[in-house]
Amino acid sequence: MQQPIHESRFSRLGTVAAATVLALGLAACSDSSSPTATDDPTPGGDGSATVRGGLLVADPDFNVYYVSADDIMSGVVTAIGQGREGFDASGGLRVGDFLYTKNWDTDTIDQWAMSASGPAAEPTRSLAWSALCDGCGGYLWNVYNGDTLVMTKQFGWEVAEGATTTEAPWVMLSLPDMTVSAEGTMTVPLYGDELQAPGWPGLSAPLISGPYAYFGTTYGNEDVPYNTPDTMVTLRYDFPGFTNPTIIENPITSGDGSGWVGGMSWVDENGDIFQINLLSKGWWDYGSKHDTQDTHVMKIDGATGEYDTTYQFNLSDSFSHTISITQATYFGNGRVAVLVQNEDNYDDWDGMYTGNHGRWVLIDTVNRTVQDNLGLPTFPGGYFYGGFERDGKYYVPVVPAGENPTSYIYSIDINTGETMQGAAIDGGNLSGLQLFDHN
Repeated sequence: MQQPIHESRFSRLGTVAAATVLALGLAACSDSSSPTATDDPTPGGDGSATVRGGLLVADPDFNVYYVSADDIMSGVVTAIGQGREGFDASGGLRVGDFLYTKNWDTDTIDQWAMSASGPAAEPTRSLAWSALCDGCGGYLWNVYNGDTLVMTKQFGWEVAEGATTTEAPWVMLSLPDMTVSAEGTMTVPLYGDELQAPGWPGLSAPLISGPYAYFGTTYGNEDVPYNTPDTMVTLRYDFPGFTNPTIIENPITSGDGSGWVGGMSWVDENGDIFQINLLSKGWWDYGSKHDTQDTHVMKIDGATGEYDTTYQFNLSDSFSHTISITQATYFGNGRVAVLVQNEDNYDDWDGMYTGNHGRWVLIDTVNRTVQDNLGLPTFPGGYFYGGFERDGKYYVPVVPAGENPTSYIYSIDINTGETMQGAAIDGGNLSGLQLFDHN
C-alpha cells in the first residue's frame, strides 16, 4: 500500500507560527532494489465502476495544482496544461458535498462545492482562520460528529519563566455553514522545565470520544540532545469545554504524537483511541531511542480515558530492519494502512526524502497482524496527506524518487491487500500531495 512521495512538514521552531515546507525528494537516488507492482496489472481491469478523482500535485518549484480525472484507474492523469492553480500545499478535507482547504498565502479556510468534475471554480465560503483562532495549526483532519471542525493552537507558545502551564485558544466551526458554534481558551500543562523549550509543546488536532478530548504531544527541548520523555505522553481534557487538563502516559514506549504527520491516531467503532508513536531520525532526536524502544500501536480506553497497558501490539517485531511509521489511515474493523519507513537507510530528515525508503503495509489492530507483501513500489515516504477509501478499496498516488519517475495511482483492497495499478501520473517531476474522491 503506497502513497505519494510528497508531503509537507512544518517548522520545528516553536517561535515560528507555522510554515509549510515541501520536501519533494524527487531528484536523485533511485533505488533499483525497489519492488514493482505485481505483473503490471491492466489499468482498470478489475471490472469496477469508473472511479473519479482529483489529485493535488506540486512541481519542483513548489507550485501546486489540482488535476481532475474521469477515471483514476485507467489512462493518464496529467497536469500539463490542465492543472488548476490557486490551491495550497496544506492539503484538504472532504466532508459531505464540500472540500475544505487551508491556504497559507491568503490566511483562509476555503470551502469548495464538489461535483463529479471536482471543486467549483471559486470557493463557496472563505474564513480568515487567524482571526477565528490566533495561532491555530494547519491541519483540517479531525472532524467531530461529522459536522464540526475543531481547531486549537498547536505550537508557538509563549511560556513565562518558571511557569507550569500556558494557554491556548480553541474554536469549533459548524459545517457546512462554517459558523462558530463555540470558542474559548484551554490550559496546557508543561512537562518539566528540563523538557520545555520556548514555543513548545506541540499538540495534535484533537480526537474526541465520549466525555474526553485527546491531544498527542511533542514535549522536549530540541536544543538539548536526547531530551524527550521516555514515555508516550497524551493530554486529556473534559469535553466539551476543554477543561481539567490531565497528562496520561504509557510506559511501553515513547515518541512524537503531536500530529505533524497524518492519521497517527484514530477513534474506533467502540470509542477507543488508538495511537502509533513516531520514532524517526527525521524528527528531533526520536531516532536515538531506536536502541531501546520500538514502534507500537497503543490503546486508550474510551470509557476510562486511560491507557490500556494490557493491549500490546509491537510493530517493530514484524520487520528485520529498524522502522518508523509516518502515516496511518484507519478504515474500520481494525484495518489500517500504515506508511513504514526503513530507518536503516537514512540519517536525517533530508535523507528521508531523497531515496525510496517508504512502503505501504496493512495492519489489523484486532488480530494484531501485519501484512507486508503488497508489492507496491517503495518511495520517499516522509509525511503527506493521503488518498481516499471507496467500496473497500484505498486509492493512493505513488511517486518514487528519481529523475522523471514512473508514477501511478494504485488501489489497495482493504481486506485482502490485493493491489491494482491505475492511471499513470504525467507531468515530469510532479509529486502527489493528496487524492480526493469525486464520486
